[in-house]
Amino acid sequence: MEPWRSGGHDGAPENLTARWPGRKPARFSAREASATTPVVKWIVRECRTQSAEETAAEGERLGRRLKRGDVVALFGNLGSGKTVFIRGMCRALGVTCGVHSPTFSMVHEYAGHVPVFHVDLYRVGGWADVASLGLDEAWRVGAIMAVEWAERAGDALPAGAIRVELLHGDGENERRIRVVELEAGEA
Repeated sequence: MEPWRSGGHDGAPENLTARWPGRKPARFSAREASATTPVVKWIVRECRTQSAEETAAEGERLGRRLKRGDVVALFGNLGSGKTVFIRGMCRALGVTCGVHSPTFSMVHEYAGHVPVFHVDLYRVGGWADVASLGLDEAWRVGAIMAVEWAERAGDALPAGAIRVELLHGDGENERRIRVVELEAGEA
């Protein structure tokens, strides 16, 4: 497993913007922002894994840091390891049952130290489908939400969602993983 590369910087990573009404976009420096307008700082971590076990271990690493109400948005092609990553997250959160992709049911709820809602948006046809999933229940109970195929949620994802991108690597089992999240205290 390749070590994580980390780095914080002002401004959102490529293709990621903070949509916070009334606040300046993240590309402005602290000097340009008023004293009441926070500067958004993003933390980007990247690694490569060589097996499903290593991919799950990276999910577990993220899972140990999650707290109630966090949303983890997963992006990647079919077979890129989104469910495997979530399986590791759930293991860290005390989920003991099997974690499988909810492709047809769209939502699985797991009991752990904190409730986990595992959402798969692969089959959604539009905003009406997303709205009909009853995800307000997840917010009501303070669950952690893991969303596969998050690009299909559009603007429904909160601005502070943790973004996990999984890509196929050079080898058959190699995965490139990129985790983008707001610096602690910025959400």
